[in-house]
Amino acid sequence: MAFFFTFCRFFITYLSKVDTSPDTFQSKFLEVCEGLQDHYLYHIYTDGSRMNSLVGAAAAGRNVSKILRITDKASVFTAELVA
Repeated sequence: MAFFFTFCRFFITYLSKVDTSPDTFQSKFLEVCEGLQDHYLYHIYTDGSRMNSLVGAAAAGRNVSKILRITDKASVFTAELVA
């Protein structure tokens, strides 16, 4: 499998969460996504969570999704990293 890196524009991170509306963030995010469409990239969504003593991580992409149970001693931060 070949990997390549492309220039990432992180200009959204410079917008203040207090002073910027959610609609503006969504619009800027979609602009970034449109600019990446020509690079054969696709979205992978990840999440890690902890509820009581249950900890898990998940990832979902085009035609695949994976769910993983993690040791009950793991923190939510560990779950996010695993995801």
